Amino acid sequence: MNASNLEIPEHLHNDIIALITYLEKQAPKNANRSKVAPADLARMEATAGFTMPSAFREFWLKGGAAYWEDEQLTVLSYCYTDYSSADNTLYRMLATSLLFSNRKSEFLEQEKLLLYACWIVGMIKEGDKRTFFVSDALGKVHIIHIDRPFAQLDDQELRTALASILEQRTALADFMATVKLPDEDDDSDGWETRKQEEDEADEEEEDAAKQAFLAKHRLEELTYEEVLARMGLEQLFDYWDGESGVSIMSLNNYEDEPSYFEDYSRIYYCDGDLDVDSLDVDGLYIDLLVVKGNLTVRDSVAGWGGDGIAYYVTGNTTIDKLQIDELQKTLGQESVRYLAYAWADDHEMLNKLSSRKIDAPVFLSWFYDLHCFEFAPDTLITALYEYDDLSAYKTTNAFLPWHDFASAFRTDLYYPVEKEHHDNLNLNIGSIYKVMKSGESIFREGVTKEGILLVNEGQRLLAAADIRGAWACFNKAMAAAPGYYLAYCEAGKLLFKEKAYRQAMEVFAKGIPFKPEKLGYENTCAEQAALCAVRIGEYNQAIEWCLDVLETNNEAYFAMRVIGEAAILTQHLDDAAAYLKKSLGVSSIFSNNWLLGLVYHLQGDQQKAETCYQQATRHSGRAKPYSEHTDMGYVYGAPVTLDWV
Repeated sequence: MNASNLEIPEHLHNDIIALITYLEKQAPKNANRSKVAPADLARMEATAGFTMPSAFREFWLKGGAAYWEDEQLTVLSYCYTDYSSADNTLYRMLATSLLFSNRKSEFLEQEKLLLYACWIVGMIKEGDKRTFFVSDALGKVHIIHIDRPFAQLDDQELRTALASILEQRTALADFMATVKLPDEDDDSDGWETRKQEEDEADEEEEDAAKQAFLAKHRLEELTYEEVLARMGLEQLFDYWDGESGVSIMSLNNYEDEPSYFEDYSRIYYCDGDLDVDSLDVDGLYIDLLVVKGNLTVRDSVAGWGGDGIAYYVTGNTTIDKLQIDELQKTLGQESVRYLAYAWADDHEMLNKLSSRKIDAPVFLSWFYDLHCFEFAPDTLITALYEYDDLSAYKTTNAFLPWHDFASAFRTDLYYPVEKEHHDNLNLNIGSIYKVMKSGESIFREGVTKEGILLVNEGQRLLAAADIRGAWACFNKAMAAAPGYYLAYCEAGKLLFKEKAYRQAMEVFAKGIPFKPEKLGYENTCAEQAALCAVRIGEYNQAIEWCLDVLETNNEAYFAMRVIGEAAILTQHLDDAAAYLKKSLGVSSIFSNNWLLGLVYHLQGDQQKAETCYQQATRHSGRAKPYSEHTDMGYVYGAPVTLDWV
């Protein structure tokens, strides 16, 4: 599960209590709890006619009914409270969902008694996919997966999804005999009648809001052919010309533009400027918006692929937050006040769009090729896709590739990242937008855009072998953005490469307090400061830094490797062997193999020493025999002091 780009361990799919606990810890601002008193739970169990599973009873009474939601994922575990007492039988939920979808089910009516013997105690909703956690009257919890909209489900699919419950029919027979069903003929509880009346009232209210909006803004609903006639055009978009080299599967299902808008036919036209607070109006669904003038929207606009709209604007377009997509055309200038983003459905392929100018303060891209875009000079770019492709992208804009955002952005604006290879861009897009719109900074304290630009420039100069020029940039970055972790990382690595180990250690040490809290694998400053300390003989300091790392990350193999080397140099060979073996248990690299072999060599076990040495040679040609070297000085060289630092 990777909803909201938040990495969620797969095993939590089947444990909703653990999932809610995890989500509340990782993103507490998205969570809501409602107090459940013992009397509330007792009322629910009296209504259900059976005792709820003990794990859920404890969960509710300890923390309350739970609800967690963001733009893509909803997770809840419901119980009666002092203000909410909805009957949560499986039958009622399924019947209501099918009713909303204008569907009836013979299967549902056949199994009504059985489904009344089951209560929903939790649900996960991710797009059209739903997972229900259902307790039967015997206390057994069933996990029900429904992967399609209810409007598309047939009875056989429902029967398959509910198979584990159907198997309990005999076991639940005694309880089913006690179930009292509502009298459907006279609708004694009035539920369906009230539901129909409420739906009709809602529809009338939505239609009134829609018509008022259309009238206020002079919007006409037209056919595709009528729009072309009004505009004097033969087509609106260039996609189906096939000249851009862009291929989008969902658009390729249509032979041409007319056939596409035959299906997506809710088309609205404005003859003149359109200036609105929002296009999110009850009852108004727009597939295509055509504006003969300027378009201004002081709200979010999703791309057509994100349940949003396509648009064609003859003048300028100004939008607060925009999901970049195909079928968005502005003949004038298109600008975004706060946040623009291009977001793929998954990480299976690198997506491309037709060439597009991006004028926005911040642009986020997940698995969209940055070469498709021409950015305004002031746009901050954050992107993640296949590492080699991303590394090949060159820009003079402020740029935060891969997980670099974690060193720059406020911690409440992104979710945890545990491993370096994880390719999710764990940003909370909605929160970033809200923060920007409120006028607050998205950066951590002590981080500035100037500092990011200076680090980017230093990296370019370093790649061009301009060592002193790169150092000047990194040094300025540390002054301009004293809380920017990457400035210390890059500056320290430069000095380390020049063998200025004491100077590098001092820089790395300054960066340690600014380590990104939610970047689980990141320990560069602490580990490299410790390695520098070993190089200059400050072994206790090296061990102290590494032990601090291991307190928060017990898989930090390089910290173990550094402790191992320090232990060798202080004649604690057994301790060295223990740490080096732990290090190798996580990751086998040149140095931990060579160092463990050195321990065995010093202890007189030449057979084990040779085995480790051979493994080290497989990792690197730098490996030298222990008969020639009994420390790693031959790899790192003698420390120097740079007079230009």
